[in-house]
Amino acid sequence: GMVTNNNISVAYQGEKGAFRTSLTYVRNKGQYPNTKQNKITYTLGGDIKLNKFTFEGNMTFNKRFYPNNVGGGYGGGGYLYNLLVWTGSEYDVRDYKNYWVDGKENIQQNWMDDKWYDNPWFIANEITHEQDYNFTNGFLSAKYEILKDFNIMIRSGFDFYSQKDEWRNAISAIGGWDRKGYYEQNQNSGFSTNNDIMLTYNKSWGKFNMDLLAGGTLYYYDSESIYGRTNNGLTVPGFYSLNASVDPAKTGQGGSKKQVNSVFGKATFAWDNYLFVDVTARNDWSSSLPSSTRSYFYPSVAGSFILSEVVNMPKWWDMLKIRGSWTKTKSDIGIYDTKNVYSITTNMWDGMNGASYPGTIRPDDLRSQSSRSYEFGTSMHWLKNRIWLDVTYYNKVNSDFAVQAPMSIGSGFSNFYVNSDEKRQRQGVEVAIGGTPVKAGKFMCQTSFNWSRDRYTYKELDPTYSTKRPWVQKGERYDWVTCDYLWDTDNKGNMVHGANGLPVELSYENLKGYSNPDWIWGFNNTFMYGDFTFNIQFDGRVGGVAYNWTDQALWNSGAHKGSDNKYRYDEVVNNKLTYVGDGVRVTGGKIDRDEYGNVLKDTRTYEQNNKNVSYEAYVMNYYWNSYTP
Repeated sequence: GMVTNNNISVAYQGEKGAFRTSLTYVRNKGQYPNTKQNKITYTLGGDIKLNKFTFEGNMTFNKRFYPNNVGGGYGGGGYLYNLLVWTGSEYDVRDYKNYWVDGKENIQQNWMDDKWYDNPWFIANEITHEQDYNFTNGFLSAKYEILKDFNIMIRSGFDFYSQKDEWRNAISAIGGWDRKGYYEQNQNSGFSTNNDIMLTYNKSWGKFNMDLLAGGTLYYYDSESIYGRTNNGLTVPGFYSLNASVDPAKTGQGGSKKQVNSVFGKATFAWDNYLFVDVTARNDWSSSLPSSTRSYFYPSVAGSFILSEVVNMPKWWDMLKIRGSWTKTKSDIGIYDTKNVYSITTNMWDGMNGASYPGTIRPDDLRSQSSRSYEFGTSMHWLKNRIWLDVTYYNKVNSDFAVQAPMSIGSGFSNFYVNSDEKRQRQGVEVAIGGTPVKAGKFMCQTSFNWSRDRYTYKELDPTYSTKRPWVQKGERYDWVTCDYLWDTDNKGNMVHGANGLPVELSYENLKGYSNPDWIWGFNNTFMYGDFTFNIQFDGRVGGVAYNWTDQALWNSGAHKGSDNKYRYDEVVNNKLTYVGDGVRVTGGKIDRDEYGNVLKDTRTYEQNNKNVSYEAYVMNYYWNSYTP
């Protein structure tokens, strides 16, 4: 692909104010046919200063549009997935650039397979998701000096967006949304505004400085959506419209509104530019919460102390600073999560509409989700700031999760919302060290190394609502990754095979590892000479588990290079089964397991597996599909 970026801007600076405007156009050609993206950005802003009055405003308009973003992912609609996994090397995709069967244009695609996968050229042009997105945001801010050191500020910001999406696929599409043809259009729009009024006071007395702020905010959000899609195919091949739906088109609309009122304050104190303390407080009233829990308060405090300003340090030690902070935050829940409203379905049966009541009870005492966090650290600089070190420890605990708990369907409901007593903790350490090892004339070299370690653990468990998996324990990690089955092995780890010579699969969920790495590192070097700068960076993530879908799909389809071996040749060419799986077969005894697959008692006896099997059957049994572990 190729990306071009063009910009033109105009700016003016005067004694009483300034003006600026710019226009940017970015075009991304894309890596695949029919995937180009266009982006237009226009910005207009300025400010005015008249004695005690200051006014500032800015507005930005963004437009993004593209003809298609289908084809880049995993699955039947992905180019690489189709070509790499399922298209044999004997097929040349260039021979299928004319993707219609002659005489059956808009009816039957031209491809070597007509049951499972699509022609890549057909995907690019006939299975599409087109989008046109517009976003405008801006703000107006006015500040007036009431008295010396005492100011009032009024600020108003807004966001407005509109988005139009169209999905379509031609008749005969396998990886689309309807093989008989499909068209869908969604239109979404939304508006939000943030309005603040703030009073500020800043005063110094000798070495002491005080900066105070108090204010209020009104936030309002309103969104609407409407959609329509064809039902049971298209009446006219190649004509994409809701009017072409075979059966009455499916339509619907939705909307949501939310308001949050807030008051807040902040106090900053400083002594002689080496001791600093910040204290904040905020209270929100959210419309998405029940009236009984709508109000929630969250404070914070932070401080820093530059010891090197008050303690005699060696000449080579330039700065020593310690810092710390503590905060408690809260967040409301989703819009209408506490409202029991009917869902309307059009043309539900025999042309009639239907309404259904939700299956989840939403209580009026649901609390907002909370988090408490603190951190402390230190910074040190030496040798006229040629070497520096920064160390931070942080700890965050999330609580009051809103979860859906099951209940007897005899009540007419299946779930109810409740606040869980479970608490999840994230804590870690970050270390960064760097310096300027070389500084000579116009040349300078700067280098830095950073290392961090995160841990995500259960601080407290809810005896009722926390999951009962055996690896979910207080103090254990919650970023676990599991698999829905495991392979049977003996007490030495050898694969157990059945009488058919294939591995024995057990239907137990089991822990595979953790998604987050054990630690993360980065090494950055910057070389500067005059106005020229060259940067080289290395980084890595060590530990954690990941899953390679492509590798599994290649084995499942027989396209993996490791599957091209003598066992496959003997089976296909010589009609001989010569593959014997490595492992054992059970000759007697039995095994007892608990509900999670853990071995309670194993009296089985074994012999070496010697059963000849189909290599294809063995691989298909082990890599039993192309999309899950």
